[in-house]
Amino acid sequence: MLQHPDVWLPAGTRVLVLSDLHLGDGSASDLFGQKDEAFVAMLAEQLPSTDVVVVNGDAVDHLQASAAARIERAHPRVLEALRTVAAERPMLYVLGNHEEPQLLLESLPDARFVHAVAVGEELCIAHGHQFDLNWGRGGEPWMVHLHTWLETLFQRPIRQPYRDHDNPLNAVVHRLFFFYTQALRLEGLARRALGRPERYAHWQRVDNFWARGQWGDLSCIFECAAAYLTSDTPWGTLLLGHSHAPGVVAVGDRRYANAGSWALEQSTICRVEDGAPTVRDWRSGRVIADEPYRALVSGQTLPDMAGWFRRYYRGFFRYDLEAIRRDFPG
Repeated sequence: MLQHPDVWLPAGTRVLVLSDLHLGDGSASDLFGQKDEAFVAMLAEQLPSTDVVVVNGDAVDHLQASAAARIERAHPRVLEALRTVAAERPMLYVLGNHEEPQLLLESLPDARFVHAVAVGEELCIAHGHQFDLNWGRGGEPWMVHLHTWLETLFQRPIRQPYRDHDNPLNAVVHRLFFFYTQALRLEGLARRALGRPERYAHWQRVDNFWARGQWGDLSCIFECAAAYLTSDTPWGTLLLGHSHAPGVVAVGDRRYANAGSWALEQSTICRVEDGAPTVRDWRSGRVIADEPYRALVSGQTLPDMAGWFRRYYRGFFRYDLEAIRRDFPG
């Protein structure tokens, strides 16, 4: 679960939090894409009002590009800008799940690498993969490599939620994964009848994992983090990344925040001032509060995977995208 912070910053520290850049090798599966100039401009704008920069994991993507030199060739200006920042002011790099620490040290020699950062006594910054139902159990890097290879080969995103990634490859993969999970369900039912319920419980976790992803709770991170916040934790605010789902959400008398990412079409940043986080899309200037999470906290019953396909699947790998976007607002 969540690790103890390595660094404690004073409550009044002005912090710029940048999460999940996913700098890759410049190929079709490089999630950062061509936003180099925008990112450098963002740093120049934000640094004068910043005391500490926290890079909240997965700034570089060594699972996508195994050699640091390939990332350096694809994004020299971004990496040079980050090195300049780290040489001039405190830069804390919270380790995520897509970087190799030794390669990272070569790219950012002046950064300090940590597992979590506290701001005052109330706010904790962590990458968030600790709350991922897959990575929290150790992860399966081979699946990430396969996913990356498929996206590179077909030059199309294979991702959730479907409302944001409507393309023929994703349509096929969604349907094939549905068949796979239904096979898991049948296996689980058979084993449960024989007094071995573990496989059925595994299917339930997989089904919930997929279904919540369609609502924007990728890998069930918000669900798991919200449960953590309502437990006996000292933190009033938990600020994560990892899921690329920006926002700030009240969880009882506590607060969940996610800094979002610079992957695909996103360009979000988070500022922490006076102990409070604000998330916004830098290119548009739009402040992002709890809008992406309202369906998740509304109390309404979310459809499981079978229910989702009954509603929106139209046969021959076709989906009712208009209805999906109406019912699953971003």
